[in-house]
Amino acid sequence: MSGQTPNRVISALTPDLSPHEVRVIALVAEGWRNHVIAAELQVSLPAVETALRRIYTKYGLDCEDDLDKRVSLVLRTTRI
Repeated sequence: MSGQTPNRVISALTPDLSPHEVRVIALVAEGWRNHVIAAELQVSLPAVETALRRIYTKYGLDCEDDLDKRVSLVLRTTRI
């Protein structure tokens, strides 16, 4: 996948996500915390949390632990 940005790779793998959700996933995949993602995207922390809830729902992730959800999300949306 050389030459493609993380957003393009994720977008290609997940066409049902909004561009904002794709950006959030890309930053989650890089290990960024929610408050840092919010600052980077110039949105509120609740906006990032809402995006993540929507993403988790779209992927059927209902883990209790937020870290488990984040890891599962990254594994489902990136190619290793």
